[in-house]
Amino acid sequence: AKHHQTDMSKYIVAIDQGTSSSRCIIYDENGKKISSSNQEFSSIHLHPGWTEQDPFIILDSVEKCVEGVLEESMIEINDIKGIGITNQRETTIAWDKQTGKPLANAIVWLDVRNNHLVEELQKKAGGDKDFLRSRCGLPLSTYFSATKMAWLIENDEKVSSAIKEGRCAFGTVDSWLIYNLTGGKVHATDVTNASRTMLMDLNTCQWDSYMCQFFGIPMDSLPTIKSSAEIYGVVENGPLKGIPIAGVLGDQQAALVGQSCLNAGEAKNTYGTGCFMLFNTGTTPVQSKHGLLSTVAFKLGKDAPTTYALEGSIAVAGVGLKWLRDRLGLIKDFHTIDQEASRVDNTGDVYFVPAFSGLFAPYWREDARGTIVGITQYTEACHLIRALLEAICFQTKEIAESMEKDSNQKLKRLKVDGGLTNSKVLLQIQSDLLNIPVVKPDDVEATAFGSAFAAGVATGLYSLSEFKKKSAEEHTYNNNISDEEREKRTKKWKMAVERSLGWIQNKPKEESNTHSHRGPLTAYVLPLVMTITIGT
Repeated sequence: AKHHQTDMSKYIVAIDQGTSSSRCIIYDENGKKISSSNQEFSSIHLHPGWTEQDPFIILDSVEKCVEGVLEESMIEINDIKGIGITNQRETTIAWDKQTGKPLANAIVWLDVRNNHLVEELQKKAGGDKDFLRSRCGLPLSTYFSATKMAWLIENDEKVSSAIKEGRCAFGTVDSWLIYNLTGGKVHATDVTNASRTMLMDLNTCQWDSYMCQFFGIPMDSLPTIKSSAEIYGVVENGPLKGIPIAGVLGDQQAALVGQSCLNAGEAKNTYGTGCFMLFNTGTTPVQSKHGLLSTVAFKLGKDAPTTYALEGSIAVAGVGLKWLRDRLGLIKDFHTIDQEASRVDNTGDVYFVPAFSGLFAPYWREDARGTIVGITQYTEACHLIRALLEAICFQTKEIAESMEKDSNQKLKRLKVDGGLTNSKVLLQIQSDLLNIPVVKPDDVEATAFGSAFAAGVATGLYSLSEFKKKSAEEHTYNNNISDEEREKRTKKWKMAVERSLGWIQNKPKEESNTHSHRGPLTAYVLPLVMTITIGT
């Protein structure tokens, strides 16, 4: 279908490279989606806990999407102003600077093969997982790129030889795509992706020699750090030849930008298999006392200020509904969740704590397990379904409260996206429990649009002030319950959480009771790769 363009139409191409698929979306000068294309690909699981991907298959999936979207839209290549890239964060690729070929498969963010290495590094740090937190905002974990790079240097002969000979280039997926699209001319990353490596100083936004030394990563193997909105280089070959790459953001940060959370105190929550919540803290990094991550939110221009965020995640959201469907058979498919949950207007005093593998922020208790309390003969399947929706919202409330305490800022409203936001019941419960408006854009693929917006800012197609005013059509959910009702339910939730603790007995009690991150940051290693879509 040919897009009916005016003579003046200009476009941005957004590449959204995810964990299980790549997408390409074209936006016009008003930020309106013109066309999109999607390409799924598979991961490789050689051993339990290992997840890797072929870097050429990642690249191929992106190239196919680009071809597909250009073919469908039939726009003139000369009318494309720039390209935005957003990507699965932390996933790490090593390649040969001389040949441009990968030295190993990409190690995906949720891969935990480096668990033993992380334990060794923690011993080296005197047992303190948080000893680099003041520099990089992150705890020692299998999740972040530095520990994946260190594992490759230690365990992969091709990588260790290339390191010795100065031939090794490391990068996250954004760097790999930029390198290949520019014909090997540009080895760069943006501040948001760099802030997920454990190698970048949060304050200076430069690689930190102390951290690089600690992990054994030569600084000359790392990409140049740039802002999220500037010209990185131009595409060397293929259908986008000559078009500048102008915007780059990690996926969760791209969603924050795509949701227009550009001011301090604004936040978005993405509801998928798990949940990722980012809270804009303004131009100063905030160190968390509640186990949240400090990260770069965006830097929209070479000379623009760096904006920071706090990030918290919930391990069990959509995956809990999948459990109700596949293990218990309480729902037939995700389209019926609202129908089932709406058969009652409360949970019948049932509370469900989905601590399938422990509780994360703000509790940090690995000894907790899933618990359902308050069951009577009156309890039906619809009460349990509604109780799980409430649990997702209670956990979001607790992360939001931690963010408010850490930042000394009050959350005024919550922007939401992700597959689960098709549940109107979920969003109403969320507003009731937070006592603030919950805002869902009607038609915005927040992640892709975030990278398109950055590219549009860099190429002059979009302006910050204009887009702060102009927001997508959206639906707002407002609180419907009294303060007394909210307090009563929150108190009961906390009682249910107490009952979930201490179930796993193999850890000394005092150890379980600390607020530090424990084990191979289990909060982040659930495979959040399935996409759950609930029909409206």
